Amino acid sequence: MQSPRQKLDVNLNNVFAPEKNRYSFLHMQEFLPTITIWTGNKPISEFKYASPQLNNIPFHFIKPSTKQPVETNLEKMLVDTNTDGFVVLKNGKIVVERYLNGQDASTRHQMMSVSKSIFGSLTAMLIAEGKLKRNAKVVEYIPELKDSAFGDATVDQVMNMTIGIKYSEDYLSPHSEITQYIKNMGLMPENDVYNSKLGIRNFLPTLKKEKVHGTTFHYVTPISDVMCWLAERASGMTPTVLLEKSIWQKMGMERDAYVLVDPQGVPSCGGGVNATTRDMARFGQMILQKGQFNGQQILPTEVVERIAQGGDAKAYANSVYARDAVTPKGSSYVDQFWFFNNPEKSFSAWGINGQWIYVDPKHNVVIVKQSSLDLPEDHDIEAYTLAAFSAIAASLDK
Repeated sequence: MQSPRQKLDVNLNNVFAPEKNRYSFLHMQEFLPTITIWTGNKPISEFKYASPQLNNIPFHFIKPSTKQPVETNLEKMLVDTNTDGFVVLKNGKIVVERYLNGQDASTRHQMMSVSKSIFGSLTAMLIAEGKLKRNAKVVEYIPELKDSAFGDATVDQVMNMTIGIKYSEDYLSPHSEITQYIKNMGLMPENDVYNSKLGIRNFLPTLKKEKVHGTTFHYVTPISDVMCWLAERASGMTPTVLLEKSIWQKMGMERDAYVLVDPQGVPSCGGGVNATTRDMARFGQMILQKGQFNGQQILPTEVVERIAQGGDAKAYANSVYARDAVTPKGSSYVDQFWFFNNPEKSFSAWGINGQWIYVDPKHNVVIVKQSSLDLPEDHDIEAYTLAAFSAIAASLDK
């Protein structure tokens, strides 16, 4: 009898492929080595469930590809956007919880670039504590990068992704730098995956500067790995130990998370976190509560206040994201979070293939969506999803 993985023929070369990812995103520990993020011995911080639960709600959105309005509803959106796990919190209580495509409450789902925001909050914590200087040069902490794109960049430019780097984040191109990054993780192997030349920190020094730093937002996954390298040098702890001690063991998470590591054992801070839907909701609620959760101040208040105020809108306006993506005018990227300049002033951890932690301070709402979309990026689906989030938050105040 064949296992689901055997039936789908999922392997290191196709974990991101359409249809295959509906299995792989729920089982990434089968494909790459990982580091466990232990919950510790604290009791689980159990969620309460609101009564009544939110029912299906109608809403509409403008489809970017056609510029036409589309009438739809919440339940249809969940199916149309290949949702695996979905949790909505209002005032800290669960008002919606759905699992599809073989996921359940205990499944640890691949979070893609939501990982950037999680590790970004930890690095911002070190800055707030004075252990890492925002205006310092990267090479003061990582001299190994002196001849790379990061040689004359500052910590702040790393945090906000305004590095003038020669780099393409085109996931569908076999020649892009992100494809090379993925291969350095040990995926899409052309030969021995434990080749000593592979690895994130072997790859980072090869990236070169192309433009002046600080003027343009340029979304580059390896920048988050530079950020975590900075955090490691500043704290004396690996990024995974920092995550475990500073967040996971304090918050009463219900299940260990895990982080994918490269062939050298270095964690992928750009996309390696795997966790349950509810634990991601706990993280989002902690951010909503300005760093407080489970009776403790998990992150300094100023870390969240900085995110909630948004970042450099001018640098964002200079980027391709301002021209091509679905974010409102005046949006920005700050300390590895996306700030949406909408009426709610919401912000988000956001990953490819439909991974979200969406925080709406105005309505006191947190939404987590884990998905297995066919394409890494799809502006129609992004607009669909964000419209659903706004409709949900507004409906909960009625």
